[in-house]
Amino acid sequence: MHFNLLDESDVIEIHDSVIGPNELQGLAGDKSLSGVLSRLQNRIDYGLMNDVFQYAACAGIFIAKAHCFNDANKRTAAAIVHLILLTHNYSPKFDDYELGKWIVLIIKDNLDEEKFTEFLRQSC
Repeated sequence: MHFNLLDESDVIEIHDSVIGPNELQGLAGDKSLSGVLSRLQNRIDYGLMNDVFQYAACAGIFIAKAHCFNDANKRTAAAIVHLILLTHNYSPKFDDYELGKWIVLIIKDNLDEEKFTEFLRQSC
């Protein structure tokens, strides 16, 4: 499977589009966005992703949990999930609020990667 991969500049651009002007801007100094994206690449390289839904789920989970930005990590993760699905020609049938609830469950460790992947698969 070929994935339209996001790079650091893509993720930063997405983050900058979802964060408000009065929120704490920029990358967190003690976190590594490139490390997060390397984890995604490793999953692909080792054949651990079978479809775009796994890719979108992993990207969302990794971004949300890594807290690479000073603020708007969950919104960035949700926007990335949505963008990945759209750029792979899937039309998600969930609204922002529903996706946001799933992202919050991920942050609280009340949802695993497999269930999130299945939610995305069923929602397209």
